[in-house]
Amino acid sequence: DLERARTVARQIAGITTTAAFEAAAREYSALPSRENGGRLGWLPLSNYPAGLHAVLLALGPGEVTAPIEIENGIALFQLRDIRE
Repeated sequence: DLERARTVARQIAGITTTAAFEAAAREYSALPSRENGGRLGWLPLSNYPAGLHAVLLALGPGEVTAPIEIENGIALFQLRDIRE
């Protein structure tokens, strides 16, 4: 149910290690990236919706976004590193 998903998402948002985030992605993600621990690979910021740019730029390596409610789910992003 949605309330349970929100609770789990808030817990994941508090994760501070990539290993813990990967484990959570493998367990809870509905996307194919779950097989890679949620890793999306290197993507330019422009690949993400404009509304996410400020949220992603505010993260430091290892930090996870607050839960972002999307259609049919809740999204979380962890910044692993920055490459210019």
